[in-house]
Amino acid sequence: MKKNIIIVSLLIISFGWIYYSFKISNNPELNKTQITERANADNSNQEKIEFKKDDLHKAAHTWNLERVKLILKAWVDVDARDSFWWTALHAAMFQDNLEIIKILIEAWLDINAEGTSNKYTPLHDAVWDNNLEAVKILIEAWANQSIKNNLWQTPYEKAKSENKTEIVKYLDSIKNNPKTEKVKKYDETAKNTYSENDVKSFVYKWFAGFDHQADINEFKKHLDADKVEMNFPDFPIRSIADFEKWYGWVKDSIAWNTHKLSNLKVTWNEKNWFDVSFDINWLAKTYDNEEYDTNIRQDWKIKVDENRNFIVSYHTAKIIK
Repeated sequence: MKKNIIIVSLLIISFGWIYYSFKISNNPELNKTQITERANADNSNQEKIEFKKDDLHKAAHTWNLERVKLILKAWVDVDARDSFWWTALHAAMFQDNLEIIKILIEAWLDINAEGTSNKYTPLHDAVWDNNLEAVKILIEAWANQSIKNNLWQTPYEKAKSENKTEIVKYLDSIKNNPKTEKVKKYDETAKNTYSENDVKSFVYKWFAGFDHQADINEFKKHLDADKVEMNFPDFPIRSIADFEKWYGWVKDSIAWNTHKLSNLKVTWNEKNWFDVSFDINWLAKTYDNEEYDTNIRQDWKIKVDENRNFIVSYHTAKIIK
């Protein structure tokens, strides 16, 4: 009976991988995100490179080393999950370019990430594909060998049940290696749930973007395209178009500026958003040589979307006299 369950499970998972490969290869409109990359070192020009959410997965799965490197140079979430909740490191287990696997590990992808349906880690997938060299790389990178999949198998137990003799032999040979000892696993909720420190980091990064007059897409991805509510003293913003108009004025007018934050407070609201309040001392100089030294009180509401992006759902700013 148990053997039949294992066979059925493997058939289901195999179909998922076939569908996954077809899906990412044939759907050019899948989960588009905007990535902006500097075109040259002096930052005088910018080239917009558009990647789909699954592009890193696809490049890793199809041995495309140069594309993997290109995507990792852009500002991307290296641990982004595809529709099966797999990472690019999972996808890399099904190809033989070991350099891709090493690069992804060096990029700090979660080496023990688990798929939601089968609970496979990259190490499980390497065993599934009988990819001995990938197994060795993961073990050397301290992959956790004690995690069980949806059939309650560790990678070693999976290798034995599928008669992957070379992998079993290798894992047997290193049983006394400290890297094979049970690894303590950090609390998943604490690992994956945003904290107040994450929100504070986002707020500082937001204003660092204004300090450097970053590309507008770095801000727009944190706004709700269907509902924008930002209340500046003389410029209410109610749409992405309003924000584009306002930021265009900023770039045309401000020659230099900086934002000094103080009294930053973040609290989690039971209605599923963060309440954020802080004071800003805005120092600026315009191209007409006008100088500003203005104190502003700001209150925000920040939500988290399905892609784990912070979204500024409400924003108000009042000048402190």
